[in-house]
Amino acid sequence: MDFKVPSSTIENFVFSNFKEAKWTGSGELHFNSPFTNDGKLRLYVNPQKSRYFDQKEQKGGPFVAFVSEYLDVGTRQASIILVRDYSSKAGLIDDDVSYKEIVEVHKSIDLPDGMKFFFEETKGRTYKLAKMYLEKRGIPLDDLGFVYDPHGDFKESYHNRIIIPFYEQGRLVYFIGRAFDDNSFRYKNPTGVDAGNFVFQYDKFVENEVEDIFIFEGVLDALSLYKPQYGTAMLSNRLKIKQITKILDLAPKRIVFVTENDKNEIAIKAGKKNLNWNLKTMMKYKPPSLNIKFYIFNPPEPYKDFNEYSVAEDKHNINIDEECKLWNPNEVDVSQFGWGKRNEI
Repeated sequence: MDFKVPSSTIENFVFSNFKEAKWTGSGELHFNSPFTNDGKLRLYVNPQKSRYFDQKEQKGGPFVAFVSEYLDVGTRQASIILVRDYSSKAGLIDDDVSYKEIVEVHKSIDLPDGMKFFFEETKGRTYKLAKMYLEKRGIPLDDLGFVYDPHGDFKESYHNRIIIPFYEQGRLVYFIGRAFDDNSFRYKNPTGVDAGNFVFQYDKFVENEVEDIFIFEGVLDALSLYKPQYGTAMLSNRLKIKQITKILDLAPKRIVFVTENDKNEIAIKAGKKNLNWNLKTMMKYKPPSLNIKFYIFNPPEPYKDFNEYSVAEDKHNINIDEECKLWNPNEVDVSQFGWGKRNEI
């Protein structure tokens, strides 16, 4: 099912980007196709049906797909742009639509009550506190949201939490709720859904055709790595087999495991074991046709993890050739690296 963009949002987009656009007696908008040499208004848009057809190219489909191709962005980003820049939130037209509505057309799970994406809501105490928390951690707002639901059911509500969504093939498949206040239960996740089935930032890997994949333990560490590099998160000490196969299906050239610094001897021992397991299991499932090099990056002491390191040093990329160690099961001792008991702050 495709998200039906409100007709007035479509009209505003078309007239803002195509000055030659004209109405027809049938209620369609005609303008020159941007994909070919066209001077006869051969791109047709039906705002009521949220569809387009390029008569010269002989192709068509949902309007959001047209916007995606025209702006050279993914369909999810195209949806964000339509909501952010061409809906009534920009103070331009009458209809109103939220990005949550777009996401939930393709949902596998429900987003929490009271959630707003940061790009939709730019005022209010909760917005400011959530934004301050992310800025302190050096995390871009981008696709994230927050929840204001003070009267929701105590067990079910995600009140005062930042929502970090997972997308695969344009569908919302999972999310993490991270408290930004003094709540001792820092993380709240959907019930009845196995996080190990999904790869955080999967769609960004696909859309950007990345050749390097960085694997962190937690999502905040992964989000501390900035474009053009992208990271994913295991959400535990060990990758799940489904995560491994999905990552390998992306056919990266290099995979970097980003570790943490532990002081506890038990945690260090567990970290060594977990890292060895992750690397060897990756090798076990890697098809012989894939030539992947595996690396290890350990944040320098005294920093506990990559997020702490990136904030303190204002460093949000990793130079693989200069800062990482190439992994070879017969040569590299991983005892100095690893993850112990997960303790993301």
